[in-house]
Amino acid sequence: MGTTATRRRSRISANAPSPLGMAERRRNLRRQRGQRVLKYFWRLLVVGAAAGGLIWLMGQPVWLVRSAEQITIKGNQAMSADSLKGLVPVDYPQSLLKVKPNDLEKALLEQAPLLDAKISRRLVPPGLVVRVRERQPVAVAELTRPESQSKLRDKQTPAARSTTEQGDGEEFAQERKLVTQPNKKLEAFQPMVNAERVLLDETGEWVSLAQYDNSEGMFELPSLQVLGMRPEYKKEWPGLYEVIRQNPVQVQAIDWRDPSNLKLKTDLGTVHLGPYGPQFSYQLEILDRMRHLPSHAEADKIAFIDLKTPTVPRLQMKADQAEKVSN
Repeated sequence: MGTTATRRRSRISANAPSPLGMAERRRNLRRQRGQRVLKYFWRLLVVGAAAGGLIWLMGQPVWLVRSAEQITIKGNQAMSADSLKGLVPVDYPQSLLKVKPNDLEKALLEQAPLLDAKISRRLVPPGLVVRVRERQPVAVAELTRPESQSKLRDKQTPAARSTTEQGDGEEFAQERKLVTQPNKKLEAFQPMVNAERVLLDETGEWVSLAQYDNSEGMFELPSLQVLGMRPEYKKEWPGLYEVIRQNPVQVQAIDWRDPSNLKLKTDLGTVHLGPYGPQFSYQLEILDRMRHLPSHAEADKIAFIDLKTPTVPRLQMKADQAEKVSN
């Protein structure tokens, strides 16, 4: 038993490193660590030199943004590239290194009818790349301020107001013609007092028509017209438009100038709905059930369809309306 233990201790002693071997091993480890530090230092030096050289190079005159011609616009459909370039607030000439894409994106979104904008630097050739996502207009609207609207209505006599309602169909047709004529100057349309022509998207956001340079016919204006759009209607617009979009009855124009009586110009005729409210969807369902009206024998004598009480729809005849006016 003692002999076996002695043999084991002898083998362990024989395999144990000598003090000289351990010292050599420590020297090798220090040498390897030093080589790794040296490689890391040289790598850092090379990267720093490359970055410094790039910064110096970008500061040279050849890497300047000298004009809007060095800006490339991508993703635009409704707005022209030149219009968007003019809205990118770059102080020419400016070094690419000093351009701040985030600031330019924010400024562009504040000025242009865009949902999103991304701006990046381009080194070869030097310049900027602007990728945009535009708002999709669904209606051309007349944005009216409530004060001017009420003053204008107060000046009208009852007979004048009645005559205005009677001529709704002709007015809708005239305004639609002015808006949809190709290559027509937008200034040719004569809006109401203090009214502004705007484009509406599905969410109720609006943008002035003047921001769209459509001289080259890049896009078609929406066929849907909205008269008397007001800032306070913005929260109601998404729901109203969604109902109109889904309903089979084609709506050409919306007259919201009188808050107490929303009127629609449809393929079935002019419709009076009263104030806009929760029953709007049901009112259009009832209107869709009246598709036989155009084939009615006296269809040309109908002044408008009254759906203020949708459970009891009424037809206002032109003769009856003229009699009321005369009385």
